[in-house]
Amino acid sequence: MRKFIFSLTILIAPNLSFAGVFEFGLSGSYRQSTVDEYNRYDVKEIGASLSYYFWAQSAIELSYTARLTVKTVGQLSSHTEEQIEETFYGADFILSLADPRAAIRPYLKVGGVYIHKKDFYQTLGSDGSVSVANYVPFNDGWAPSAGAGIKIGLTETMSLKLGAETWSMTLANGQKQSDYAGRVGLSWLF
Repeated sequence: MRKFIFSLTILIAPNLSFAGVFEFGLSGSYRQSTVDEYNRYDVKEIGASLSYYFWAQSAIELSYTARLTVKTVGQLSSHTEEQIEETFYGADFILSLADPRAAIRPYLKVGGVYIHKKDFYQTLGSDGSVSVANYVPFNDGWAPSAGAGIKIGLTETMSLKLGAETWSMTLANGQKQSDYAGRVGLSWLF
């Protein structure tokens, strides 16, 4: 029994040295696609996360992301403008696949995301008059999420964070919607 306890202590002790560490992350993105004045697509996104490492390679991460999408489709005589505001609140378990001090640290994450979405569109005539304005209903709620990524150490406490995530949920009309997101950001340990 003593050998077992000694062996367990030798295995656990190095992992506990990184426990109790926090990691703060920031990310942002902007995308614009333009065909002409009446056919364009703009997306702005900003996010932040806070992770607590309770074990050397295991953490709980809370995240917040806000996204604004503006789409314009049509022609001079009539075009539709759509504005979508989305807010994501996430909670994930993070499993790092490398030592916390390694220069390159791949990771996996699994958890859930609460999604709040507002979708408004209007059809405009060539004189700027609104012929149709509508709010599209959306079921706010929790959705399962999963992802993977890699952290590349830039300094002892700062890393470049690259990742991808996916989640899916049922829309107000009963259809399933699957989303995928790629993320790039910076993170700091403290």
